[in-house]
Amino acid sequence: MTSSVQDPEALIRSREFVSSLSNHLTQLRGKRVGVLTHLGGDQDSMWPEGVAVFASPDYKSSSEIVLDLCILNGRSLNAVESSALFFGIYYDTVRLTVADALTLRKVGLLGAYGAEPSDESEGFTDVVFRVSPEVVKTYSINVVRDVIGPLTSKLGGQGGGHAAAARVRVPGNFDEVVAKCLELLGYALGTYVKPIEDR
Repeated sequence: MTSSVQDPEALIRSREFVSSLSNHLTQLRGKRVGVLTHLGGDQDSMWPEGVAVFASPDYKSSSEIVLDLCILNGRSLNAVESSALFFGIYYDTVRLTVADALTLRKVGLLGAYGAEPSDESEGFTDVVFRVSPEVVKTYSINVVRDVIGPLTSKLGGQGGGHAAAARVRVPGNFDEVVAKCLELLGYALGTYVKPIEDR
């Protein structure tokens, strides 16, 4: 059972992830399972029966909740754990563009624990997508399903996010990767969209 503020945008963003994870959780029937999330909306109805959902939409990312729980319980973090939490915050906040002052303080704390915020490799392109909730709702667009999934299937790499905001990191030239992303998005919208050239 959760207590959270109704947030339609968060509900739209979370459905794809919840659907994917719910399939795995059904294999754990009879065991105690808890889900920790920063997303709002009616989370209880989105998860299999018997899953305890702890939602706090006051946070910008679930990684912040994990960090607070570690601090509250006196659990220290090593560099690998700190880096993982940093990247969780970094990508959940779309490269810190929606981070607030408290989130930025937590990023600093993770740095003190030894987080290494370096995610650059030669020959890889990193792209962050953000579409408005109106576009998601009107066109049934999900950038993870419609762009990130097909792109990583074809090129390799990794990606993830929500229906309206996602990130992909794949091998390849920046211009070619962005052109392919726009092409996939165009197909999802029902029309082919040509990349806009810099003038």
